[in-house]
Amino acid sequence: MNPMHWIKYFMAVTTIAILSISLTNYLVNPYRIFTSSPLNSLLLTKQHLLSSRMTQVYNFKRIQPSTLMMGTSRIGLFSPKQLEVYLDKPIQNLALEGSSIYEQYCYLRYAIEHGRIKNIIWGLDFFAFNPDKSPDGTFESERLKSSFYWSDYATALFNFKTFQHSLATIKDKVSAPETIDFSGQPFTPEEIKSNITYTLNEYRTHKKFLASNSFQQSNSIDQNLGYVQTIINLCRKHDIRCELYTSPVYEAHLKMYNAMGLEKTFRYWKISLSRKTSYVDFCTVNSVTQNLLYFRDSSHVIQEVGSMIFARLFHDTTVKKTDDFGIDIFKNDLKSTFN
Repeated sequence: MNPMHWIKYFMAVTTIAILSISLTNYLVNPYRIFTSSPLNSLLLTKQHLLSSRMTQVYNFKRIQPSTLMMGTSRIGLFSPKQLEVYLDKPIQNLALEGSSIYEQYCYLRYAIEHGRIKNIIWGLDFFAFNPDKSPDGTFESERLKSSFYWSDYATALFNFKTFQHSLATIKDKVSAPETIDFSGQPFTPEEIKSNITYTLNEYRTHKKFLASNSFQQSNSIDQNLGYVQTIINLCRKHDIRCELYTSPVYEAHLKMYNAMGLEKTFRYWKISLSRKTSYVDFCTVNSVTQNLLYFRDSSHVIQEVGSMIFARLFHDTTVKKTDDFGIDIFKNDLKSTFN
Protein backbone atom coordinates (compact mmCIF):
# COMPACT_ATOMS: atom_id res chain seq x y z
CA MET A 1 0.00 0.00 0.00
CA ASN A 2 1.56 3.29 -1.06
CA PRO A 3 1.74 6.34 1.29
CA MET A 4 -1.29 8.01 -0.29
CA HIS A 5 -3.42 4.95 0.46
CA TRP A 6 -2.24 5.01 4.08
CA ILE A 7 -3.18 8.69 4.35
CA LYS A 8 -6.64 8.02 2.92
CA TYR A 9 -7.08 5.06 5.26
CA PHE A 10 -6.03 7.13 8.25
CA MET A 11 -8.37 9.97 7.28
CA ALA A 12 -11.27 7.56 6.80
CA VAL A 13 -10.74 5.91 10.20
CA THR A 14 -10.33 9.30 11.88
CA THR A 15 -13.49 10.63 10.24
CA ILE A 16 -15.49 7.57 11.29
CA ALA A 17 -14.18 7.89 14.86
CA ILE A 18 -15.06 11.58 15.07
CA LEU A 19 -18.51 10.99 13.62
CA SER A 20 -19.13 8.09 15.99
CA ILE A 21 -18.05 10.12 19.02
CA SER A 22 -20.06 13.19 18.00
CA LEU A 23 -23.18 11.12 17.19
CA THR A 24 -22.97 9.32 20.55
CA ASN A 25 -22.48 12.61 22.38
CA TYR A 26 -25.43 14.15 20.57
CA LEU A 27 -27.77 11.24 21.27
CA VAL A 28 -26.80 10.79 24.93
CA ASN A 29 -26.49 14.55 25.47
CA PRO A 30 -24.82 14.26 28.91
CA TYR A 31 -24.60 18.04 29.39
CA ARG A 32 -28.25 18.61 28.31
CA ILE A 33 -27.28 21.09 25.62
CA PHE A 34 -29.26 19.64 22.69
CA THR A 35 -33.00 19.97 23.19
CA SER A 36 -33.72 17.99 20.00
CA SER A 37 -31.83 14.82 20.97
CA PRO A 38 -34.25 11.88 20.49
CA LEU A 39 -32.97 10.13 23.64
CA ASN A 40 -33.64 13.03 26.02
CA SER A 41 -36.79 11.45 27.41
CA LEU A 42 -35.08 8.08 27.80
CA LEU A 43 -31.90 9.24 29.51
CA LEU A 44 -33.27 11.61 32.13
CA THR A 45 -30.68 11.18 34.86
CA LYS A 46 -27.40 12.78 33.85
CA GLN A 47 -24.88 13.05 36.65
CA HIS A 48 -21.69 13.32 34.63
CA LEU A 49 -21.64 17.03 33.92
CA LEU A 50 -18.58 18.92 32.78
CA SER A 51 -19.80 22.09 34.47
CA SER A 52 -23.02 23.21 36.10
CA ARG A 53 -22.15 26.69 34.82
CA MET A 54 -22.61 25.32 31.31
CA THR A 55 -25.53 22.97 31.84
CA GLN A 56 -27.67 25.38 33.86
CA VAL A 57 -27.87 27.83 30.94
CA TYR A 58 -29.28 25.16 28.63
CA ASN A 59 -31.56 23.86 31.38
CA PHE A 60 -32.96 27.38 31.59
CA LYS A 61 -33.54 27.57 27.83
CA ARG A 62 -35.22 24.16 27.84
CA ILE A 63 -37.38 24.59 30.97
CA GLN A 64 -38.33 28.25 30.47
CA PRO A 65 -39.14 28.51 34.19
CA SER A 66 -41.62 30.80 35.86
CA THR A 67 -39.90 30.27 39.21
CA LEU A 68 -36.16 30.13 39.90
CA MET A 69 -34.32 28.73 42.90
CA MET A 70 -30.89 30.35 43.20
CA GLY A 71 -27.92 29.87 45.49
CA THR A 72 -25.06 27.46 46.13
CA SER A 73 -25.16 23.69 46.62
CA ARG A 74 -27.05 24.34 49.86
CA ILE A 75 -30.26 25.14 47.99
CA GLY A 76 -29.16 22.76 45.25
CA LEU A 77 -30.09 19.80 47.47
CA PHE A 78 -33.72 20.95 47.58
CA SER A 79 -36.27 19.83 45.00
CA PRO A 80 -38.40 22.14 42.83
CA LYS A 81 -41.33 19.89 43.81
CA GLN A 82 -41.06 21.28 47.34
CA LEU A 83 -42.03 24.69 45.96
CA GLU A 84 -44.79 23.64 43.58
CA VAL A 85 -47.51 24.08 46.21
CA TYR A 86 -46.56 27.74 46.65
CA LEU A 87 -45.37 29.14 43.31
CA ASP A 88 -45.87 28.99 39.55
CA LYS A 89 -44.52 26.09 37.55
CA PRO A 90 -42.27 25.27 35.82
CA ILE A 91 -39.64 25.64 38.53
CA GLN A 92 -35.90 25.39 37.95
CA ASN A 93 -33.28 24.88 40.62
CA LEU A 94 -30.50 27.01 39.15
CA ALA A 95 -28.09 26.38 42.02
CA LEU A 96 -24.38 26.83 41.27
CA GLU A 97 -22.26 24.84 43.70
CA GLY A 98 -19.60 26.85 45.50
CA SER A 99 -20.59 29.98 43.61
CA SER A 100 -19.76 33.57 44.42
CA ILE A 101 -22.48 36.18 44.65
CA TYR A 102 -21.12 37.67 41.43
CA GLU A 103 -21.80 34.41 39.55
CA GLN A 104 -25.30 34.18 41.01
CA TYR A 105 -25.92 37.80 40.05
CA CYS A 106 -24.83 37.14 36.45
CA TYR A 107 -27.13 34.14 36.08
CA LEU A 108 -30.09 35.88 37.71
CA ARG A 109 -29.63 38.91 35.50
CA TYR A 110 -29.48 36.64 32.45
CA ALA A 111 -32.65 34.84 33.54
CA ILE A 112 -34.56 38.06 34.17
CA GLU A 113 -33.53 39.56 30.83
CA HIS A 114 -34.04 36.43 28.72
CA GLY A 115 -36.92 34.63 30.39
CA ARG A 116 -40.41 35.01 31.77
CA ILE A 117 -39.56 34.83 35.45
CA LYS A 118 -42.32 35.53 37.97
CA ASN A 119 -40.65 34.37 41.19
CA ILE A 120 -37.13 34.01 42.58
CA ILE A 121 -36.23 32.13 45.76
CA TRP A 122 -32.68 33.09 46.66
CA GLY A 123 -30.76 31.33 49.42
CA LEU A 124 -27.91 33.59 50.53
CA ASP A 125 -24.73 32.12 51.99
CA PHE A 126 -22.20 34.15 53.95
CA PHE A 127 -19.10 32.61 52.32
CA ALA A 128 -20.37 33.60 48.85
CA PHE A 129 -19.80 37.27 49.81
CA ASN A 130 -16.08 36.71 50.45
CA PRO A 131 -14.39 39.54 48.46
CA ASP A 132 -11.44 37.27 47.61
CA LYS A 133 -13.64 34.51 46.22
CA SER A 134 -13.04 34.11 42.49
CA PRO A 135 -15.66 32.77 40.07
CA ASP A 136 -15.50 29.07 39.34
CA GLY A 137 -12.93 28.13 36.69
CA THR A 138 -15.72 26.99 34.34
CA PHE A 139 -17.66 30.24 34.64
CA GLU A 140 -17.61 32.17 31.36
CA SER A 141 -19.50 35.45 31.18
CA GLU A 142 -19.54 35.28 27.37
CA ARG A 143 -21.81 32.24 27.63
CA LEU A 144 -24.50 34.54 29.05
CA LYS A 145 -24.09 37.14 26.32
CA SER A 146 -24.37 34.96 23.24
CA SER A 147 -27.44 33.18 21.88
CA PHE A 148 -25.13 30.54 20.37
CA TYR A 149 -21.94 29.88 22.31
CA TRP A 150 -19.91 27.77 19.88
CA SER A 151 -17.39 26.59 22.48
CA ASP A 152 -20.11 24.73 24.42
CA TYR A 153 -21.45 22.98 21.34
CA ALA A 154 -17.96 21.98 20.20
CA THR A 155 -17.23 20.57 23.66
CA ALA A 156 -20.58 18.77 23.80
CA LEU A 157 -20.04 17.11 20.39
CA PHE A 158 -16.35 16.50 19.81
CA ASN A 159 -14.67 16.33 23.21
CA PHE A 160 -13.42 12.86 24.19
CA LYS A 161 -14.15 13.62 27.86
CA THR A 162 -17.75 14.19 26.82
CA PHE A 163 -17.69 10.78 25.11
CA GLN A 164 -16.55 9.20 28.38
CA HIS A 165 -19.39 10.99 30.18
CA SER A 166 -21.82 9.71 27.55
CA LEU A 167 -20.73 6.13 28.17
CA ALA A 168 -20.99 6.65 31.93
CA THR A 169 -24.51 8.04 31.48
CA ILE A 170 -25.53 4.95 29.51
CA LYS A 171 -24.03 2.75 32.22
CA ASP A 172 -26.04 4.64 34.83
CA LYS A 173 -29.21 4.00 32.85
CA VAL A 174 -28.53 0.27 32.89
CA SER A 175 -27.40 -0.10 36.50
CA ALA A 176 -28.83 2.81 38.52
CA PRO A 177 -32.30 4.23 39.36
CA GLU A 178 -33.67 6.77 36.88
CA THR A 179 -33.96 9.49 39.52
CA ILE A 180 -31.63 10.56 42.29
CA ASP A 181 -33.28 10.75 45.70
CA PHE A 182 -31.79 13.33 48.07
CA SER A 183 -34.52 12.94 50.67
CA GLY A 184 -33.89 11.46 54.10
CA GLN A 185 -30.67 11.31 56.09
CA PRO A 186 -28.10 9.21 54.18
CA PHE A 187 -25.51 9.22 56.98
CA THR A 188 -25.17 7.75 60.46
CA PRO A 189 -24.47 10.14 63.38
CA GLU A 190 -20.81 9.14 63.32
CA GLU A 191 -20.57 9.79 59.60
CA ILE A 192 -22.24 13.18 60.03
CA LYS A 193 -19.70 14.12 62.72
CA SER A 194 -16.88 13.08 60.40
CA ASN A 195 -18.40 15.12 57.55
CA ILE A 196 -18.73 18.13 59.85
CA THR A 197 -15.09 17.91 60.90
CA TYR A 198 -14.06 17.77 57.26
CA THR A 199 -16.15 20.71 56.06
CA LEU A 200 -15.23 22.89 59.03
CA ASN A 201 -11.58 22.38 58.11
CA GLU A 202 -12.31 23.17 54.45
CA TYR A 203 -14.05 26.44 55.31
CA ARG A 204 -11.38 27.36 57.85
CA THR A 205 -8.38 26.80 55.58
CA HIS A 206 -9.46 27.66 52.03
CA LYS A 207 -9.42 31.22 50.74
CA LYS A 208 -12.43 30.50 48.53
CA PHE A 209 -14.50 29.97 51.68
CA LEU A 210 -13.53 31.91 54.81
CA ALA A 211 -9.73 32.08 55.03
CA SER A 212 -9.46 35.62 53.73
CA ASN A 213 -7.95 38.57 55.59
CA SER A 214 -9.98 40.97 53.47
CA PHE A 215 -13.19 39.25 54.58
CA GLN A 216 -12.50 40.42 58.15
CA GLN A 217 -13.04 44.02 57.01
CA SER A 218 -16.80 44.57 57.07
CA ASN A 219 -17.02 46.98 54.15
CA SER A 220 -15.05 44.58 51.93
CA ILE A 221 -18.36 42.92 51.01
CA ASP A 222 -20.00 46.14 49.81
CA GLN A 223 -19.52 45.37 46.12
CA ASN A 224 -21.11 41.94 46.54
CA LEU A 225 -23.98 43.47 48.47
CA GLY A 226 -24.39 45.81 45.51
CA TYR A 227 -25.01 42.81 43.24
CA VAL A 228 -27.88 41.78 45.51
CA GLN A 229 -29.30 45.31 45.33
CA THR A 230 -29.12 45.28 41.53
CA ILE A 231 -31.14 42.05 41.35
CA ILE A 232 -33.69 43.41 43.82
CA ASN A 233 -34.05 46.53 41.65
CA LEU A 234 -34.45 44.43 38.49
CA CYS A 235 -37.12 42.32 40.18
CA ARG A 236 -39.04 45.43 41.16
CA LYS A 237 -38.75 46.81 37.64
CA HIS A 238 -40.05 43.58 36.08
CA ASP A 239 -42.66 42.88 38.78
CA ILE A 240 -40.90 39.70 39.92
CA ARG A 241 -41.43 38.36 43.41
CA CYS A 242 -38.04 37.87 45.07
CA GLU A 243 -37.90 35.98 48.36
CA LEU A 244 -34.53 36.01 50.11
CA TYR A 245 -33.36 33.92 53.03
CA THR A 246 -30.07 33.13 54.73
CA SER A 247 -29.17 29.44 54.66
CA PRO A 248 -28.90 27.52 57.94
CA VAL A 249 -25.52 26.10 58.94
CA TYR A 250 -24.59 23.88 61.86
CA GLU A 251 -23.97 25.58 65.21
CA ALA A 252 -20.24 24.78 65.12
CA HIS A 253 -20.07 26.42 61.71
CA LEU A 254 -21.58 29.61 63.14
CA LYS A 255 -19.11 29.60 66.03
CA MET A 256 -16.26 29.32 63.53
CA TYR A 257 -17.09 32.81 62.21
CA ASN A 258 -16.23 34.29 65.59
CA ALA A 259 -13.07 32.20 65.94
CA MET A 260 -11.85 33.44 62.54
CA GLY A 261 -12.47 37.11 63.24
CA LEU A 262 -15.51 37.30 60.97
CA GLU A 263 -18.10 38.18 63.61
CA LYS A 264 -18.27 41.88 62.63
CA THR A 265 -18.52 41.11 58.92
CA PHE A 266 -21.20 38.49 59.58
CA ARG A 267 -23.26 41.01 61.54
CA TYR A 268 -22.62 43.70 58.92
CA TRP A 269 -23.80 41.27 56.23
CA LYS A 270 -27.16 40.73 57.90
CA ILE A 271 -27.70 44.40 58.74
CA SER A 272 -26.79 45.47 55.20
CA LEU A 273 -29.21 42.97 53.70
CA SER A 274 -31.97 44.34 55.91
CA ARG A 275 -31.32 47.82 54.51
CA LYS A 276 -32.01 46.49 51.02
CA THR A 277 -35.01 44.21 51.54
CA SER A 278 -36.93 42.04 53.97
CA TYR A 279 -35.77 38.43 54.32
CA VAL A 280 -35.97 35.42 56.63
CA ASP A 281 -32.87 34.62 58.66
CA PHE A 282 -32.27 30.90 59.23
CA CYS A 283 -28.54 31.38 59.81
CA THR A 284 -28.84 31.58 63.59
CA VAL A 285 -28.48 29.28 66.58
CA ASN A 286 -31.84 27.52 66.79
CA SER A 287 -33.33 24.09 67.34
CA VAL A 288 -32.57 23.05 63.75
CA THR A 289 -28.98 24.30 63.56
CA GLN A 290 -28.27 22.60 66.89
CA ASN A 291 -29.61 19.24 65.75
CA LEU A 292 -26.97 17.02 64.17
CA LEU A 293 -29.53 14.86 62.38
CA TYR A 294 -30.77 17.74 60.24
CA PHE A 295 -27.33 18.02 58.60
CA ARG A 296 -25.25 16.15 56.04
CA ASP A 297 -22.15 18.16 57.04
CA SER A 298 -21.58 21.53 58.70
CA SER A 299 -23.12 23.58 55.89
CA HIS A 300 -25.62 21.31 54.10
CA VAL A 301 -28.97 20.37 55.59
CA ILE A 302 -31.06 17.40 54.52
CA GLN A 303 -33.78 17.95 51.95
CA GLU A 304 -36.60 17.88 54.51
CA VAL A 305 -35.27 21.11 56.03
CA GLY A 306 -35.97 22.70 52.65
CA SER A 307 -39.67 21.98 53.17
CA MET A 308 -39.44 23.69 56.56
CA ILE A 309 -37.73 26.70 54.99
CA PHE A 310 -40.32 27.07 52.25
CA ALA A 311 -43.19 26.59 54.68
CA ARG A 312 -41.70 29.37 56.83
CA LEU A 313 -41.30 31.67 53.81
CA PHE A 314 -44.90 31.15 52.71
CA HIS A 315 -46.52 30.93 56.15
CA ASP A 316 -47.68 27.35 55.64
CA THR A 317 -48.97 26.02 58.96
CA THR A 318 -49.57 22.51 57.62
CA VAL A 319 -45.85 21.65 57.56
CA LYS A 320 -44.28 20.64 60.87
CA LYS A 321 -41.49 23.01 61.86
CA THR A 322 -39.95 24.48 64.99
CA ASP A 323 -41.04 27.91 66.21
CA ASP A 324 -37.51 29.30 66.49
CA PHE A 325 -36.42 28.29 62.98
CA GLY A 326 -36.41 31.45 60.91
CA ILE A 327 -36.55 35.08 62.02
CA ASP A 328 -38.44 37.63 59.94
CA ILE A 329 -36.12 40.53 59.14
CA PHE A 330 -38.06 43.52 57.90
CA LYS A 331 -36.44 46.17 55.76
CA ASN A 332 -34.88 48.96 57.83
CA ASP A 333 -36.31 47.55 61.08
CA LEU A 334 -32.97 47.13 62.85
CA LYS A 335 -33.75 47.93 66.46
CA SER A 336 -35.40 44.72 67.64
CA THR A 337 -33.21 42.29 65.69
CA PHE A 338 -29.65 43.61 65.59
CA ASN A 339 -29.20 45.56 68.82
